[in-house]
Amino acid sequence: MSQARFSVRTAVAEGFDFWRRNALKAVGPLAIAAAAAFAATLLQGRLALIALAVNFIALVMAQGALYRLALEGAGAEPADRNGPLGLQWRWLETRLAMVIILLLLVLAISATVMVFFLVVALLGIVGGEAAITAASPEALMAGLSPMAVLAFNSGVLLAFLGLLVVIMRLAMAAPATAATGRLQFLRTLPLTRGSVMRLMLAVLLVNLPIFAVQGLAWGYIRITGEQGFAPWADGVTAALTPAFFIPIAIGMTSYIYLRLRGDHG
Repeated sequence: MSQARFSVRTAVAEGFDFWRRNALKAVGPLAIAAAAAFAATLLQGRLALIALAVNFIALVMAQGALYRLALEGAGAEPADRNGPLGLQWRWLETRLAMVIILLLLVLAISATVMVFFLVVALLGIVGGEAAITAASPEALMAGLSPMAVLAFNSGVLLAFLGLLVVIMRLAMAAPATAATGRLQFLRTLPLTRGSVMRLMLAVLLVNLPIFAVQGLAWGYIRITGEQGFAPWADGVTAALTPAFFIPIAIGMTSYIYLRLRGDHG
C-alpha cells in the first residue's frame, strides 16, 4: 500500500477542481461554518463556545456531504443520501465526528508529552532554583544564554514539526472512514508511510491563498496602525477556511487516498 504514490501537483489540481464543481452542493453547512467561525473570533465567553460548537457540527455535515460526492464510486454512501444544500446528519457524519475527536485527543496527548519534555529540558538548563525564583516565563527565558535559547527554540520547532507529522500520518483517516463505511483511524497509518513530506507540501499549497489574505491583513495593520481592524481580519480569515479550504481539502485527500490505497484509474 505504501508504495503507491501520488503527484502533489495533480492532487492540488484535483482539490481545486472538486471545489469548483461541488462546493455549492454543500453550501448550507459551509455557510453556517463560515458564519460561526467569523462570530467565534469576535465573541467571548459562552457565546464564543456556542459558535465553535456550531462551527464543528456544520463542518462535519459539510465533510460528510462532500466525501459522498468525492468517493461515491469508491465505496462511500451515494450522494443522494445528502440533504438539501448538504444539510444532513447520518452515520457517516457520526463516524467523521469520531475521527476528528480521536485526532484531537491524539494531538492533545502528543502536545502534552512534548511540552513536558520541553519544560524538563528548560529546567535542566536553568536549574531548579532559578526556575523557582523567576517571576515569569519571560524572566526565565531572559536568563538563558544565546546558545540555550537557540537549543530551546529548536526543541519547540521540532515539537511543532512532530505534531505536523502526526497530523499527516493520520490524514487518510477521514477519507478511509467515508469510503469503507467503518471507523478508520490507526489502520490508515500504513497508507501514509513515506508520503508525509508530499502531504505537507500539498496542504501548504492549498493554504497559500489563505496565507496571502493573512499577509495582506497583517501588512495593512502594520502600515496603518489600525489595531481595531485585527479582529475583523481574523474573522474573515477564519471564515475562509470552511468556505475555501474544506472543499478543496476533501477533493485533494480523496484523490490521495485512492492513489495510496491503489486505485490508479
